[in-house]
Amino acid sequence: MQNSITHRYKLQPQKSVVIEVNKKGRNQQDKNLPLQINQDDMPTVEKSAHLGILRSKSNQKTENSQIEQNITKARRTAYSLLSTGFYGKNGLDPITSISLYKTYVQPVLMYGLEIVQPKQTNLKKLEVFQKNILKQILMLQIQQYTSYQAYYLSKLY
Repeated sequence: MQNSITHRYKLQPQKSVVIEVNKKGRNQQDKNLPLQINQDDMPTVEKSAHLGILRSKSNQKTENSQIEQNITKARRTAYSLLSTGFYGKNGLDPITSISLYKTYVQPVLMYGLEIVQPKQTNLKKLEVFQKNILKQILMLQIQQYTSYQAYYLSKLY
């Protein structure tokens, strides 16, 4: 509380919660520590969002929920661009579509991953989503891989 007064910001009791993080080797007696704001107990919850990043008791749950949330939001973003001709066939040219992808979809997909540090299985989910969207933009079959695709994928990175 003193720190908030010193730095002139207000703590929001209705937005502040406690998440008891599970750590290996942690003493169980440390858990039930009552935390208060303005003499009111802060609620203990399983998960909470902070700046759009969903945090939970374990790092694995946080990582899984963040990846799934990012993929869902990126898919919605891509679908919202369909009316601009983003879909490939009879739409925008591939270079413009990839530029739209890099500007609007990719930042949504990658948001918060610096904090979460995903493991290999979740990175694979992100990679599969990106490849499927790019194949739709380039009008390719899901199993098809051509030099045409390699050319435009090289433009992406």
